Amino acid sequence: MKVKLSILFLLVLYFNLSCANREKEELIKKGEEAYSEGRYEEAIKSFDKAMKINSEDKILLNYKGNCLTRTGRHKEAIECYDKILKLDPLDKYVWYARGLAFLELDNYEEAIKCYDKTLEIDPLYTSALSNKGNALYKQDKYEEAIKYYDKSLALDPNNIIVWDNKGLALAGQGKNEEAIKCYDKVLTIDPSSIDTWNYRGVALTLLKKYDEAIKCFDKAVAIDSENVYAWHYKGFALTLQKKYEKAIDCFNKVLEIDSEHIEALNYKGFVLTLQKKYREAIECFDKVLEINPDYIEAKINRDDALKAMDRGSER
Repeated sequence: MKVKLSILFLLVLYFNLSCANREKEELIKKGEEAYSEGRYEEAIKSFDKAMKINSEDKILLNYKGNCLTRTGRHKEAIECYDKILKLDPLDKYVWYARGLAFLELDNYEEAIKCYDKTLEIDPLYTSALSNKGNALYKQDKYEEAIKYYDKSLALDPNNIIVWDNKGLALAGQGKNEEAIKCYDKVLTIDPSSIDTWNYRGVALTLLKKYDEAIKCFDKAVAIDSENVYAWHYKGFALTLQKKYEKAIDCFNKVLEIDSEHIEALNYKGFVLTLQKKYREAIECFDKVLEINPDYIEAKINRDDALKAMDRGSER
């Protein structure tokens, strides 16, 4: 009798476990589908239900952490990654993901610790090398950042994002000629990289090579006619050439795309002041201050325009 009861108990237990596993697999599949389609909140709900069956499943915790990262809930994502690392402290991918979450939270020191841990496990993890460089760059530690970009590029020489970031780090040091070489490397790999054309244009502007800079911005808008960054900095370069009407055309283009672009409004006002069109300039500065009452540069520019107008120079 006891033997029969034991067999019956085992059969019931096996049946319950099989049902639980099937339910878990269905929930994981549903969560994976939602994740792949960008429906992250829906995916999280599925993974949470699956974790009620097994709360220590690394795959589920990792999926949930990645979903939370995609939705900007980085602190919650870190909690998921911490649970995984208690189960497996040598998971380089989770240390790396944890570093990305800290990077998004602007906690650069913690991000670097995570990347260091990743690199202890795998010294050739190129993304960890480049993202450690990014964390150092964010701290204005340009020389150190460049070292890590170089290490990453030694392993992956065609990574255009890392070449761009190395260029930005060199530009941060005022080494614009060297920065341009990095941007040129990117453009040999991908001539349609809009960001790179813009970075190159800014570097040339800082070198006072305005005509060359404008050609770069023109390349960018030829690829994307609504790229506000390119239009804005083209306007800036034209201002430095004292081509004020053309500069205003560029700032107007920015404002067609984004009517609350305060930098374009401010620069448009500045150029109008240079043209002694003070009332129009003040209107621009007023719009800036409606959007952001604490925008100091617009306040200063507005005061300057008012003083100039009071001196009787109004057109």
